[in-house]
Amino acid sequence: MMKIDWHFVQAYPDYGAYTTLQYFASDWLNEFWEGRKDIQDDYQFVYVGPKGSWTPFHADVFRSYSWSTNICGRKRWVFYPPGEEQYLRDTYGTPVYDIESPELRDSSKYPKAASASGRLEVIQEQGQTVFVPSGWHHQVWNLEDTISINHNWLNGTNINIAWEFLVESLNQVEYAIEDCSSMDEWPEQCQLLLRATHGMDYHEFYLLLRTIARRRINLIQGSEDVTSFGHWHLGKNHATYDLKRIQGCLEKLLDDQRVEQLRIFTETEEPPVQLLEEVAVALS
Repeated sequence: MMKIDWHFVQAYPDYGAYTTLQYFASDWLNEFWEGRKDIQDDYQFVYVGPKGSWTPFHADVFRSYSWSTNICGRKRWVFYPPGEEQYLRDTYGTPVYDIESPELRDSSKYPKAASASGRLEVIQEQGQTVFVPSGWHHQVWNLEDTISINHNWLNGTNINIAWEFLVESLNQVEYAIEDCSSMDEWPEQCQLLLRATHGMDYHEFYLLLRTIARRRINLIQGSEDVTSFGHWHLGKNHATYDLKRIQGCLEKLLDDQRVEQLRIFTETEEPPVQLLEEVAVALS
């Protein structure tokens, strides 16, 4: 079914069609992309879908949060809590594409489907906003012609979930091509495939942490006023919390022995260990 994801804010940066609600303003992902000069991208969309169109069963990119506000139209959402999606896989381990498929009742194809629990269903009306927590698989139907505003975002409260999913995705890449593990630059090749399949590799995840950490350090030291979406101002308590969460992620990154094998980390002018030290100083 036809549907359109339109990078509206990127296409019309000065238009100011809406203000992001304060509840969703702590947004590391879009803060990171807004500050990049090498690549232009974001995770802010206007979604357009005619009546009858739908999005298959999935969890959001990077295991991010997402929010969706209906400008017009109605949507039906079905959610499953994290972990329940494991019961909704076929005998080959492939997740179900359509949660309403009659094949789910066929135990020879989906032997664990009857064990899935915690299903939630929501009807979203015009003007209403739906928040999707990290890792919640969901499927969405447009009950009418629908236009909605949607953001994906990460922050200090779910960055650990994003890191764990990144590690899990790399493990899957390595397993899929383990017969090639003796090839030259094996770690780099795995990172290339990770970025192609997951949307982010280890180095880009580190760049995200570094960008956010640098601004939070500057705020605490009084050299920068950090705003989100040009409207919401971060306070020092918020910056301190963010740095503590970044500190934990950097420690996990450095604990992964694969980082030492990646040339991009050993040759960078600002390695993770240096950033970790700077964060510790700012928090002291």
